[in-house]
Amino acid sequence: MLGEEFAMSLIVTDRLGTTLDELNERLFHGREITDGERGELAQWLAGRQGQPGGYHGLPAPLPDDFAAEARTYTGEMLSTHAATAHILGEEACRALLLLKVETVPVQRALEAASAGMGEAMLESREREYHAGRPWAGMYCCARCTCAVWRHLAAGGLREIDPGSWIAVGLRTLHQHQTPDGGWRRFPFWYTLLALVDLATDDARAEMRHTAKRLERYFDHAADLEDAIRTRRRALAARVLTRC
Repeated sequence: MLGEEFAMSLIVTDRLGTTLDELNERLFHGREITDGERGELAQWLAGRQGQPGGYHGLPAPLPDDFAAEARTYTGEMLSTHAATAHILGEEACRALLLLKVETVPVQRALEAASAGMGEAMLESREREYHAGRPWAGMYCCARCTCAVWRHLAAGGLREIDPGSWIAVGLRTLHQHQTPDGGWRRFPFWYTLLALVDLATDDARAEMRHTAKRLERYFDHAADLEDAIRTRRRALAARVLTRC
């Protein structure tokens, strides 16, 4: 019974985005997640797969996620229906992988989501080739690509050769560097959140590119903080330890 109570504390039944934020807070800081919490949350997330509003078979957000602008964990706005469905769906698959619950319903949900999203990604790459453009290792926009990277880093979408998507995508990211320690097109904080999960030499090089900017961020950050600023400060500290 105690495990069930804790499990429900992670689930915000009318908001997938808020539920993922609760879990990501625990995961980022290495806080305990009980077996009861893992089981209940994985079952709930798996139950969102195949529901109306989902993106290519990924777990679907709920009506309240679409009604009010959802955000990434690092605070970037998801201002369109498609962005909300895609990015929260990728994050939900990442969560299922990291929860490591191997029940039949959870594994079937992951398989179905991977099949749908993997097919969409391969079709996207083929469109680039057929249009005569070099493949950039991206899917849709830069923000969506960061969500894909987080899913891949957790061990998802193995059928599409994740290593090649990450390697080519990071070369594209490098080409978008700006002199101020950021990137064109790519959202600064959400990109950093993806980079800390990737743990490749190219990812570490991109984190080093941001070091001076992050140091300035600490120098000028306000004393009073909301949840997003607190998360960004924690992320900045982590990135600087890996530079």
